[in-house]
Amino acid sequence: LFRSVYPMPADVAKQQDLPVRMPDGVTLRLNLFLPAGIEGPFPVLLSAHPYGKDSVPKRKRGRWSLNPQFRIMNQPAPLRISDQTSWEAPDPVWWAQQGYAVINLDTRGGGHSEGRGDLLSDQEAEDIAEVIAWAAAQPWSNGRVGMLGVSYLALSQYKVAALNPPALHAICPWEGFTDAYRDFFTPGGVVENGFARVWLFVTSRVARLNTDFAAERRQHPTRDAWWEAITPDLSKITVPILECTSFSDSNLHSVGSMRAFQRVSSPDRHAYAHRGPKWATFYGEDARRHQLAFFDRHLRQRDVPPLPPMRLEIRDRLDHVTEVRDEHEWPLARTDWRRLHLADGGLLTEGDAAEGSV
Repeated sequence: LFRSVYPMPADVAKQQDLPVRMPDGVTLRLNLFLPAGIEGPFPVLLSAHPYGKDSVPKRKRGRWSLNPQFRIMNQPAPLRISDQTSWEAPDPVWWAQQGYAVINLDTRGGGHSEGRGDLLSDQEAEDIAEVIAWAAAQPWSNGRVGMLGVSYLALSQYKVAALNPPALHAICPWEGFTDAYRDFFTPGGVVENGFARVWLFVTSRVARLNTDFAAERRQHPTRDAWWEAITPDLSKITVPILECTSFSDSNLHSVGSMRAFQRVSSPDRHAYAHRGPKWATFYGEDARRHQLAFFDRHLRQRDVPPLPPMRLEIRDRLDHVTEVRDEHEWPLARTDWRRLHLADGGLLTEGDAAEGSV
């Protein structure tokens, strides 16, 4: 009812499994989408992940079958994607129709790429930096590369951006935590054994990995050097960034996304804060308008007005937006901070707490 898929039209050309050789001899493979019948060069959008770039909607018995993740995650609003859209990735058909070259990369050990990978590692970031340099040198490229994607496709942007590869000119991590220990695996010091176990099982099945993440987290119950090694140094990120700081993903990405917006060193930093459905928002008109304006400005170098520092969505109930405001920082400078105390009967009171019992 809420998910519609359309086939790739003739105005988009696809090249599948293009090889890019890494310095250590391992070959990574990517799918490339280009506007058909149009002279380049084009700005480049890259997404990188271990989930398999070719895991896309399939047509079976006259109906579209989507990735199983779409079927198990609540999606209370409509979305429309092409049959080339893999899990958590931008729709390459839509972006190619906007005049972009779009790359969907299997990271090391994932999909059709060779080798064995390590999630959230420096090696993964170095691999992606090599692919960025390769893309910038192609005849169909204008030499300016950006990154876009949700969740792991957001996480994979931070470490490579911290390397500052010359051809990377903008990133858009759409809901991506920044500290695996604090944001995901052990929030508040409490071991997360719900979605974390599901995610670890899924990644171990879809990608060939060096590290048994499930075993490592048991061996490192506190946030030690092992966790620090997979945590990006946000202060080293200087490229323009559009960060989706969704309040819809508070058990996973919200805190880390806001941390990225606050701590990167990028002079051009923007936050897109919303409380809407995850996929209907990402593939929706308003979010795409923000993404397109951001990338047109930094990858096409068009005279596009800069985005506001923060797009803040105000609701008076779960399903009703009363106002969308342009803000300049988070927390808001005009916040009226109040200290509340729990008093008799569960009442919250301001000021000094009176003696009593609860």
